[in-house]
Amino acid sequence: NSVVGRPRLDFYDPPIKSLIMSPDEVKDRLGLNHSEPTITVASSFPQAKFIQSGGDFHTNDWKDLKMTTILGHEDPILFAQKELDAFSVMKTFLYYLRQKMPKIQIVLKPHPSEAIRMWREFCDENHIVMMLTDYIWNLLSISDCHIVRADCLTTCEAWMMNVPAVTVDAGNAGDNGPGREAMDMTVICHNELDFVANVATLLERGIVPHNAQEYIRKWLKIDESSTYRIAEAIVVLLKDKSPEVLPPSIDDIIALELALKEHNTLNSIPKSDHIGQFGKAITRSSSDSWVEKIRPLL
Repeated sequence: NSVVGRPRLDFYDPPIKSLIMSPDEVKDRLGLNHSEPTITVASSFPQAKFIQSGGDFHTNDWKDLKMTTILGHEDPILFAQKELDAFSVMKTFLYYLRQKMPKIQIVLKPHPSEAIRMWREFCDENHIVMMLTDYIWNLLSISDCHIVRADCLTTCEAWMMNVPAVTVDAGNAGDNGPGREAMDMTVICHNELDFVANVATLLERGIVPHNAQEYIRKWLKIDESSTYRIAEAIVVLLKDKSPEVLPPSIDDIIALELALKEHNTLNSIPKSDHIGQFGKAITRSSSDSWVEKIRPLL
């Protein structure tokens, strides 16, 4: 299967690309040295947390979503355990990297569905900066070498930003399809020694695969009209299958306005939810801000 459309990927091409923060701005925000190289890490282990808590929820959720009908996903708890094992491999690799490169700047962005508690202590102990509330394109704007797990979409995004990527062979991913193909195009590290050596090499003379754009066109189906086609499809869907509802009353409108204001206030400072995911609420002020930024560019 291919993914069609690209609202998120619009940020890697003009005119929206102009909204990506400059490397100096991002480094200032994170307290990093402007002149030192920076390694970025995209963590991608969203199911691992369910071994620690929420296993019943995870099992029922996957059954409801029919995820258990997909090959390799039949047992949600077994899948979560394998992901936790892979998470431990990534931690081991990063620990070894820190020991061998004690002065290198490392910035890690957890997956939006990960429990940040699983990373916080490790990052504090190993002087790794966590980027929690910013966007992936801003992370990549400061990257000299990007570290991923197989099947991570940020591999493509790193290539779009002309950043070389290293794939950690942590298991339980990249077995087929786009993940397998992307692994074959990147430097794959099977052990800690390979990992450190390859990171050092890419920092010195890293290059993006010559066929990166071909891969992106093949699997992401990107073209300049994608965003507009998605918008048009939504409009048609709403016209053809518009829900039958009564027009809102003045009281309804006032109640909605008050609810949106309360939601905006409660979520103005991102925080962890009951299963450890961080800052997933979308506030009205954030939406209004992006509309204001993007509208003049379109």
